[in-house]
Formats: sequence, structure tokens, C-alpha cells
Amino acid sequence: MSTKTGEDHWIDLDRGVFYRRGGDEQVTKKRRPPIRLPLRLLGHMRRWHKNGQTRPVEWCGKPVKTIERGF
Repeated sequence: MSTKTGEDHWIDLDRGVFYRRGGDEQVTKKRRPPIRLPLRLLGHMRRWHKNGQTRPVEWCGKPVKTIERGF
């Protein structure tokens, strides 16, 4: 089970890895290696995915594109 979050990054919920660089992107000096998700966060993300959430950040069932203001 994996959650595609966009063209440039995605989350593998089975392995618990966040791939910050997409497969189509070129490798540059600004590295973005895959990172392991903390177990507490991974458990929440798996539950959210099971409940129908498709993106890490959603509002009213639609993905949030930018976060400019918190309130």
C-alpha cells in the first residue's frame, strides 16, 4: 500500500518510507534521500489511509496545495 502525494514525492505505508524525490526527478547536489517515518506517525497515517484519506494534508476531502496561513 502506498500513498502518492504528488509528482515529486510519495509515501510507502507498507515499508514506512517517505520518498522525498520522485522517480522522474534528476539527482542534484541538493540531496533528498528517503527517510523512515516514526512508528507513531506511521500508525496514524495507516489508519487515515484505511479511513479513506488519500493525501497527508487534506481539507474537506481535497488535497491542500499550499499552506500559507495557519489561522
